[in-house]
Amino acid sequence: MLSKGSIFLLIFMKLRLALLNQDLAYRFDISEGLVSRYIISTWPIILSVLVGQVANMRVLCLHLSNASCVFVSTVFCPNG
Repeated sequence: MLSKGSIFLLIFMKLRLALLNQDLAYRFDISEGLVSRYIISTWPIILSVLVGQVANMRVLCLHLSNASCVFVSTVFCPNG
């Protein structure tokens, strides 16, 4: 069993570095099956966080005419 911090590191190494489960298993000294289990069990949580952040993004536009706008910036609005 890994600590929560180690699971966090494992998941983000998988996402950022695209490491194979076999490589992660070797690095964390666990079985490939356990790597798969950690990834499968935390995937819904990660997706819900990412989708929640995307839903809270707001695009600010400067309206120049009836139908056109210029992209100014994208900001994160934590309160929705």
